[in-house]
Amino acid sequence: MMMGDVVLHPASLRPPTNRGGPGADPSNATTRPSWALLDFSAFVLDRRNSTTATCTFTRGNKKEIQLQVTFVVAHPPNVSYFCVYCHGLAASAYSMEPQIIATEADLVLLRLVLGGRSARSSHSAQELFVYKAGGPQGQPPPSLEQIPRLSGRFLGIWGGGEPVGLLKLHDDTAEYIVAALCDDDKSQFEVCLFHSKDKVWTTRPVAVPRRDDDDDDSFRHETTTVITVGGERGTMAFVDLWRGILLYDVLAGDDDDPTPPRCVPLPETIFGTPCYSVNPLIYRDIAVVNGQFKYVEMGSEVTADKASRGPMIAAHSMPIASCRQEEDASWRRDCKIDVSKIRDDKNLLSPEVQRMLSYDERMTKPEPTLETLCTGHPTLCLHDEDTVYFTTMAKPMSPKACVVAVNIRERTIQGVARFGARTRGINFTFIRSRIYSYLNMTPEVRKSVGFKKKTKGTKVMEFGLAIPRF
Repeated sequence: MMMGDVVLHPASLRPPTNRGGPGADPSNATTRPSWALLDFSAFVLDRRNSTTATCTFTRGNKKEIQLQVTFVVAHPPNVSYFCVYCHGLAASAYSMEPQIIATEADLVLLRLVLGGRSARSSHSAQELFVYKAGGPQGQPPPSLEQIPRLSGRFLGIWGGGEPVGLLKLHDDTAEYIVAALCDDDKSQFEVCLFHSKDKVWTTRPVAVPRRDDDDDDSFRHETTTVITVGGERGTMAFVDLWRGILLYDVLAGDDDDPTPPRCVPLPETIFGTPCYSVNPLIYRDIAVVNGQFKYVEMGSEVTADKASRGPMIAAHSMPIASCRQEEDASWRRDCKIDVSKIRDDKNLLSPEVQRMLSYDERMTKPEPTLETLCTGHPTLCLHDEDTVYFTTMAKPMSPKACVVAVNIRERTIQGVARFGARTRGINFTFIRSRIYSYLNMTPEVRKSVGFKKKTKGTKVMEFGLAIPRF
């Protein structure tokens, strides 16, 4: 098949051989991961297993296209991934890698942009789909459905569109809501909602409260990530990781009388003045873990005499219940650690870093530590509030990376996994997802087909666990 003007990263057209690893049997619900680190950019491959779902959609030229989505599971700190394939389309038809732009429980919201290079940022070129995991023993099977695009808005991850969130309404129904907080150049905000029952987008203007540090002219809030808090009011947290959190009750009020959002500040930083032009996800993360907001940041501490000390990691927590009223919201610092104090008692990091270096570099460079490596992109664990995952590289702008699991309370490295990023340097490349606790995974072998030839690097099981050959 002719490749034409391909926009996709070359690595996106072949299955990764540096993901996954042997572990507990994923077909056993008691040992498979209840959540996973998930690369939010797809690999464009015809890969099939028991998680595969398909649907047919029609583009503007009335041509019917069959879309296929498949998930491949790995235990953290390995990064799981997913594959997207449009039957009959060349790689040059994709404007960018298909992306996951929201995930909650058994649902995943996907964005597909077709039309080649010229359609990369066109809101009218995006197609949106919701994947739903299948039930036990494959009943019902996984499903995939297209939903309407939001007119005039390009939805996506931070820096690539308007971040959105998913709210599942009831465990015993398939109903859900997609929510986005949008603004215009005049700091006027509206909440855009898509209800799966009605199949239409609606908008609600919202009066956003001012923060104490806002200037006289405008309120600034650039949503970095959207967190589903849930509850009977269907609370969504629209988080600006530089400025603060806006809590909005989706199920309270209505389009004519919407409930105003509540503003919750972030913990006071110890790392100097925020750099608003930089993606905060390189340095900060927030999640809901065991009924609490957990927040982590890293950087160089600015001391009282204006000196710089670091790199440092600080973690904070706040019960969700205390956020229901703004005056009750207060953060507790759980720990602050010097990265140089993190121990690697099991010698997990050095062997993986050696793989990233040339022979001469291995002979001349000192024993690697998190302090001496390029480290960032902290990602909180969803089941252990003391564990944080970091992306680390031996050299700046390297495509070779590791994901390192660190117990920040005990200051120890717990695990290391190779990760071949499709960006250069530390960047935001993966998210958390609980979809893996809902996927039906049964062990059968199926082959994977790319655009040019079958790839021999990885054996793929039907349940999606990738087992690399060494």
